Amino acid sequence: MELMQTARKGHHFISRCIMIMIIVMIAYGAYTLLCDVNKPRPVVVRAGQATLQAEIAETAEQRYKGLSDRSGLTENQAMLFKFEGDDKWEMVMRNMSFPLDIIWLDKDKKVVHIEHEVQPDAEPYEIYKPKVPARYVLEVAAGVAKKSSIVKGAKVEFTTEATQ
Repeated sequence: MELMQTARKGHHFISRCIMIMIIVMIAYGAYTLLCDVNKPRPVVVRAGQATLQAEIAETAEQRYKGLSDRSGLTENQAMLFKFEGDDKWEMVMRNMSFPLDIIWLDKDKKVVHIEHEVQPDAEPYEIYKPKVPARYVLEVAAGVAKKSSIVKGAKVEFTTEATQ
């Protein structure tokens, strides 16, 4: 009799451990999924003579944060902002500590406007926007657009499942 009670206690203990492990695994999976959703995805961008490793900012949260609170970009790094539709998307230098070139692209990934050497500014923030609608905005380190011959009318190449 005592042996059966001990066996039942052992069975209950194992069942509880398995249940706890399942809950922990589900929670960890949900956590990593949420972290991946909020992290900008990388993409290779070819613009002018430059080949850039860009992070895609495609959610409202990612676009709002942008490159703020970073210390800088190398000449081969960029951030690509992807919008749902065409508009005169406004950009600001909120919480920025380094200058940028800001490049607007239409739905066909053609450069429609460039702001060169945009300096970080304090509030009130200066607003930068194109004169014509755009679908994407590419931010690169200041000087990269001129150095890499990225000009208005140039075609930019990048491919991800999110940009199709």
